[in-house]
Amino acid sequence: MNQEYLLKKLKEKVGNNSLKFPTHVKFHLSEKILEIKINTEGVTKNMQENASAFESWAIVLKYHLKEYIEKIIIDWEKPQNTSLHYNRFLYRAIKFEKNYDWVVLKGVKDDIEKIEREINNWVVNLPSKSAQEKATRQDSESALERKVLEILSADNRHKGQQLPTGLFKKQVSEATAITPGSNSCIDLWEFHDGEFRIYELKIDSNQGIGILSELMFYVNVMNDLKNGIIKYPQAKDRYRNIETIIEAIEKGTIKTIVGVFLANKMHPLLAKNIKGIIEILNNNTVGILFEKKSISYDKINIVN
Repeated sequence: MNQEYLLKKLKEKVGNNSLKFPTHVKFHLSEKILEIKINTEGVTKNMQENASAFESWAIVLKYHLKEYIEKIIIDWEKPQNTSLHYNRFLYRAIKFEKNYDWVVLKGVKDDIEKIEREINNWVVNLPSKSAQEKATRQDSESALERKVLEILSADNRHKGQQLPTGLFKKQVSEATAITPGSNSCIDLWEFHDGEFRIYELKIDSNQGIGILSELMFYVNVMNDLKNGIIKYPQAKDRYRNIETIIEAIEKGTIKTIVGVFLANKMHPLLAKNIKGIIEILNNNTVGILFEKKSISYDKINIVN
């Protein structure tokens, strides 16, 4: 099944004729095996952009065209120059294959093997300062993030915002950066009764399919921290309640990682049946869970 026919079937299933496949990605289906091939521009873009959000496309196609797809192969072209976004792409690809038994990587094996050899020496950057109390724009995701944080604070649970997820080799510095660090942050988190919940927040105008890829990256980083695969570096100054997370990791009290889509409106391929997509996400080999919640704006309250 070529790409044009695949898109036609997808439009029919979802009932949306305006759907488009991303630039820089090619899809081909044969004998119930879907191959997703990302070119060099796609693997060096931000993970939330359509061209780089390969996990998002794989999951939604696996769900909406389940009768046609049993296995998905992820393939890609190696860029001439490695970059932080490409390294993060490799980490994401490795985790995708390890977490789902229907995913196979076909890409650059040397690059994959290098990541797997070095990952135990990686550290995650810590918050370098306290978060701003007020957002600069009241109609922004930052403003909504702070309102949701107040909700999470209602029952005195451990919680925080803008938790960095940059990956570095042995120590945090510009020279040792493996992936983007400064702007790669978990929007909101809370920890209670053994459950570490990660919230990926989107305002109504932000309906990109990449929310799924973003959340998958964040839960995998936290799961690797929980399991001691990667670590936090030593630091004297600690901000944004990070000491709660470090203590929980050291004591082994984080039992489950939960990724939460916190959005009222989503991309049509996600919104059509988010429950079915979450069922696929939750059927992973590492015990990570996913949920979808909405925000009631009149009360600024999280609802199921």
